[in-house]
Amino acid sequence: MTSYNIYQKTCPECAAAVPADAKQCECGYCFEPAHANAGWSSEEQAAQDERLFEDYLAARVEQAIEMMQAAQSELAKSPGNFDKALEVMRRLQEVRAARAALEAQAGKTLEARKAVESVRSTLETASRAEAHEASVAQSPEPGEAFKTLQAAKAAKVMETKQAVETEECPVCHTAFPVGVTRCACGYIFDDHAAKDDAATSSKSRERKDKSQPPIL
Repeated sequence: MTSYNIYQKTCPECAAAVPADAKQCECGYCFEPAHANAGWSSEEQAAQDERLFEDYLAARVEQAIEMMQAAQSELAKSPGNFDKALEVMRRLQEVRAARAALEAQAGKTLEARKAVESVRSTLETASRAEAHEASVAQSPEPGEAFKTLQAAKAAKVMETKQAVETEECPVCHTAFPVGVTRCACGYIFDDHAAKDDAATSSKSRERKDKSQPPIL
């Protein structure tokens, strides 16, 4: 018949008896999840639990070795004692099992640490991205969309300018729109000047004819 102690409770992880008011076992098991470190992520808490359990298993290995050495000392006192020889073998198996459990737990602890590092790296990357976005939003420099729009407008203006028909002054080689009669250097475009004079004379004759009374 199993007896129970109201002043103790059993750890579901390692089956050790601990005080009834204990919040955490020596193996690292936490009886009250709410007692976990405030502000820690689930990955950090898991890594802490794995490390504590690894420490517990390391202590069990040391204890198993001590018990095996004690059994070996007893066997040395009675070399022909079969029972003591069996006890040494049993203790040796316990040491091997404890070491295997410790090695497996060390792997779990390492994976938990990697998970923490991954979470921290992700958070740091997100934080840097947010800081960059904030700096870009506050920067007086125009954005890429604005620059693209301005470049398109400038290209349109250049196309319009290139579409205007021009002619070059034979003296100073300055380009002018067609229709200019005099260059800044003083050169007179004869064809345009003649056309302008002819147009002016034609308009003058028309005004003169209109001013004279009709001949009856």
